Amino acid sequence: MRQTFCNTKADCDWLRETHLKQSNWNNELTIPGFKSFCIFGNEDCPREILIYRDEHPNVDDKPIRAMLMDNGGYSFSKV
Repeated sequence: MRQTFCNTKADCDWLRETHLKQSNWNNELTIPGFKSFCIFGNEDCPREILIYRDEHPNVDDKPIRAMLMDNGGYSFSKV
């Protein structure tokens, strides 16, 4: 499966606008300001997204995981 790591402001803005809109959320987990993420799968419809607070996260940093659901929205959880 393809993985893509992004940590630019433009990429984070794109993710916020395309996949993390409030209408796609299925729960009330708040996503804090973030500076990087990793997409798993196709960028148009990723199966999983790991969202990190820092621009250059450490291996032991705890991301927020967004998993694609059958209805096209994402389920968010802390890892």
